[in-house]
Amino acid sequence: MTLSYSAIKDFEGCPRRYHEVKILKKYPRQETDATIWGTKVHLAAEEHVRDGKQFEFEFPGQDIVATLANLKGKKYCEMEMAVDDKLSPVEFDDPAAMLRGIADLVIIQGDKARCADYKTGNSKYPDVAQLELMALLLFARMPEIKRSHGALIFLKDGKLVQKITKREDAGNLWVNWLGKVQRVEAAHETGVWNPKPSALCPWCPVTNCEHWRPRRK
Repeated sequence: MTLSYSAIKDFEGCPRRYHEVKILKKYPRQETDATIWGTKVHLAAEEHVRDGKQFEFEFPGQDIVATLANLKGKKYCEMEMAVDDKLSPVEFDDPAAMLRGIADLVIIQGDKARCADYKTGNSKYPDVAQLELMALLLFARMPEIKRSHGALIFLKDGKLVQKITKREDAGNLWVNWLGKVQRVEAAHETGVWNPKPSALCPWCPVTNCEHWRPRRK
């Protein structure tokens, strides 16, 4: 079983939805105008930073992307990282991978890394846990990195939500993430996927759940 930040977040949001959508795959992801736009913006940002390609269309926050492209340091776009159950680095698609993630942009500056994740939605509910996991995966892959300066970059709002993670804190942070992994593993082993009702239930695709209800008009 290989997990990621998004998979763990989905499980914590509602184990039943996670099981139905991610494991049983009863509800394939439907592309929307928002997801198509997000993919297009991510590709434009990647090509600008990596290849110096000029933007072919305008989008909010492209000045931020241009600023990142001009920063000094070794740049990695769409950086794939993974660790096994011993927290040793492995290839992204290795069957032994326990946790993995993809950073939109990593800039190495000596023993410091800048780790950026582009967001094309709103900045109402930022979650820096994603930056923390990216930092831990980066520390495993690059032993020379001592600090990760992570940022969720909300392009539409021009807002940066930042978090600094230090290698010296990695041990305690891993305890927390391993606990999250173990809870998902326990659900797999027991087959117990209890629902977790919330205000998001009307948007859930699992309409046969006892907590699902139609959206109010």
